[in-house]
Amino acid sequence: MKKQAKSISNDKASHILSLVNKDKSQVISTETRKSLISMLIKQLKLISQNLVEINHLLKKSVESSQYKLTTMPNIDFKLAALFISNIKNIDRFDSADQLACYAGLAPVEYSSGKSQKSTSKKYGCRDLNNVFYILALQQIGSYKNGRIKNPVAYNYYQKSLKKANLKKQLLPVYKED
Repeated sequence: MKKQAKSISNDKASHILSLVNKDKSQVISTETRKSLISMLIKQLKLISQNLVEINHLLKKSVESSQYKLTTMPNIDFKLAALFISNIKNIDRFDSADQLACYAGLAPVEYSSGKSQKSTSKKYGCRDLNNVFYILALQQIGSYKNGRIKNPVAYNYYQKSLKKANLKKQLLPVYKED
């Protein structure tokens, strides 16, 4: 009782111990535990099989769509599916600027008198913004052996970091010069 959690008082710990019948055989709980573990393992195997099937169907669906996102570096079918599900119909956007505004990537300008300020706000489709963020992280990331995945994106990101301390804003919206 000396080494107990600080949030549990001695009285509470004593009360919990008093509720445990130490004389009762633990055979039932051991068999129940074995049964539960067996059932959980079966459920996990079934979930794993379902996940393989879902991934197969998702990959086929992405490949047969009008979007050819998987041809871009570091975009697998799962990330492409996230883009497709969040953008829905790309034809509703007349320009890349409209898509950037919809995703909440475009900076918002505020002005008062002579001062002008450009900031990134939390407007737009947050899920699509998150997908762009994941893509940006993948573009500037590196493999386990240390080789950079996309040197052009990485160099641009590093150069932009030196210009301004806007790490959080730069990540999802880098552009090639």
